[in-house]
Amino acid sequence: MAERILIADDEADMRTLLKIALRSQGYETLEADSGASACELLRREAVDLLILDIMMPELDGWQVLQELQGKMPTLVLSARGTVEDRIKGLELGASDYLIKPFDMRELIARVQALLRRQDPENKSVIRRGPLYLDRAAKAVRVESTLLELTPKEYELFELLAMHPGQVFSREQMVERLWGFDYEGELRAVDTHIKKVRVKLREAGGEANWIATVWGFGYKFDGALT
Repeated sequence: MAERILIADDEADMRTLLKIALRSQGYETLEADSGASACELLRREAVDLLILDIMMPELDGWQVLQELQGKMPTLVLSARGTVEDRIKGLELGASDYLIKPFDMRELIARVQALLRRQDPENKSVIRRGPLYLDRAAKAVRVESTLLELTPKEYELFELLAMHPGQVFSREQMVERLWGFDYEGELRAVDTHIKKVRVKLREAGGEANWIATVWGFGYKFDGALT
């Protein structure tokens, strides 16, 4: 699945420019024209990286960083380029700081570097407690036991495991796994979850590693390392 990037900037032309460049690299994008709308989107959507302007209405970029408290990989993209501004951004939890105007090739390189950090030591195999997720081989193991997952079951598990603790609604999961034009039943998600839980248990794991959040959806709740 493609990584999803939220572009938070009150300038429509800048958002369009970034969207075109990022999508050309295979990323999915979301857009917010204010700090408040960025925070609201982050509460509702699964996002892998935030590109954040500082001077925005409602909530500015500093306030968004304070709200996030370093929990989201964030590239600040701002015309405010003093040493004090850059230090402030990093102290508030920004992962990187790039000054406008900028070279798009440098921005793409920084985005790629930040996303690589989410995969420890740039490995395709990631451990979540006794669970092993091999993103290159599209495989999941509990210790040495391989789960026999269908492609869609694997995609569902990967989505949850790569965002531990984050709740996904059925609508969000359908959008990420089947696309916007899916016309089937949302309960298909429940069917896939049930099958993955059974396979986890059969492999020696715990079915409740995929937890139900009643009234909201599902989250990965396994032990982390």
